[in-house]
Amino acid sequence: MKINKLILLVIPVLLLSSCSDEIETGQSGLLGSWTNEQVNDSILTFQRTASLSDNKYGFTFDSSGKFVERTISGWCATPPVSYVNNQGSWTRYKDTVFISTTFWGGTATYKWKILSVDKFSLKLCKISEKYTEK
Repeated sequence: MKINKLILLVIPVLLLSSCSDEIETGQSGLLGSWTNEQVNDSILTFQRTASLSDNKYGFTFDSSGKFVERTISGWCATPPVSYVNNQGSWTRYKDTVFISTTFWGGTATYKWKILSVDKFSLKLCKISEKYTEK
């Protein structure tokens, strides 16, 4: 009889704890570097890579909440262009990622909806982007 009561107490606790809506800074599927952006309407697809490329756009999510975005270093995109790593932070709530980072002219905040992520690719839709100049 004691075992039945114990089971009845443990099962609800396990079910409730598995349905947490807390903000996550480390989401194993997102962790790593993403490059080779492909655009199809409003859906962006990225490929997982071992590291960021020296000469193309990409970004990295790390487990401590650090975000690195590799972008063009200035306002002019006329070749030849140079790239720089901008530092920022990220959090995730359910299927939405909130990013705060720097860029050549100030700071940027992004809100991205994750459509799918696996060990090879990441599909997302940009919900909002806000740029604040220095």
